[in-house]
Amino acid sequence: MANDAIHVSIGIQRNVNDVYDFLSVPQNFPKWAPGFCLSIEEVSTDNTWKIQTTNGEAHVTFVERNKLGVVDHFVTVNGGTIYVPLRVVANQAGSVVIFTILPQPGVSEADIENDRAAVEKDLQQLKSLLEK
Repeated sequence: MANDAIHVSIGIQRNVNDVYDFLSVPQNFPKWAPGFCLSIEEVSTDNTWKIQTTNGEAHVTFVERNKLGVVDHFVTVNGGTIYVPLRVVANQAGSVVIFTILPQPGVSEADIENDRAAVEKDLQQLKSLLEK
């Protein structure tokens, strides 16, 4: 049975193309999501990267650049892979970034809330960087 998705979004006063261009560059991951990604290093030609997280090493594979504002990625850690939907959509002259948390089976409500709070903090960091 599927758990409910949790959508965390933030408005950014910046053109959708600028926001997408920043988010779709893997090397920018530690800049806007320091609560999760401390560093990043390319390890293959299939858009897979090794990252240091606050909980150790993981691998992230990003979807190819596209014209739809999709910045989905797959995080592989401890032998399991987690799908992370991430979108940038136009909102008048600005943008909205939508990060979807898909709770994994067996994860506590407290852990889900901690994830949501961490995503909110990272999206605030993204907003701060892009609205300078």
